[in-house]
Amino acid sequence: MWRMIVAGLFCLTCAWAQDAAPKKLPPVTRQLSAIERQKLSVERQLQVIQRNYPPPFADSNGSVVASAAPPPPECPPTSAAEVKPIIDREAARQKLDSRLVQAVVEAESAYSPCAVSPVGAMGLMQLMPSTAESLQVSDPFDPSQNIAAGTQYLKQMLDRYGGDIAKALAAYNAGPARVDAAGGIPSIPETQEYVRKIMGKITPPRPVE
Repeated sequence: MWRMIVAGLFCLTCAWAQDAAPKKLPPVTRQLSAIERQKLSVERQLQVIQRNYPPPFADSNGSVVASAAPPPPECPPTSAAEVKPIIDREAARQKLDSRLVQAVVEAESAYSPCAVSPVGAMGLMQLMPSTAESLQVSDPFDPSQNIAAGTQYLKQMLDRYGGDIAKALAAYNAGPARVDAAGGIPSIPETQEYVRKIMGKITPPRPVE
């Protein structure tokens, strides 16, 4: 009788251990998908922002409401000189003018590698989670990965609009659906200013008449 009771308890212990074991495994034993890593990274950045920057950067519900989130203290802005080799390399890979890529980085994040927008765009070239996932970015806050993917996406937009830089920039900022619907640069003040600002940096100035 005692043997049956002990055997039964042993079986129950085994079953419990099998159910509980996955919960006790250290995090490193489970491989997270790219999108899971991105979400966790975004959550960490937002937590730091909300902890270190009170309203107006975060409202009472914990939502970021500023137009551009400031970088967390442990992730200060990089410099143009530091990312220029990456920009030059990726621009050459995609056959783009490096000035265009650099202007996009400046406009998107002001060289803050951990920037997170209110809609969840991430890093130096402000990749949306869906874009980062489609381009197989494992860490959107890594400058090399972010610029490589952002430059690739910018080239996709240029190809889509036959090399029209203004339309490609508008699509990068507002999304190709809005550009297609408008038949050009949509009447969104932010997007129009975005295109104007970048075009002004890459277009040679006209001679004074």
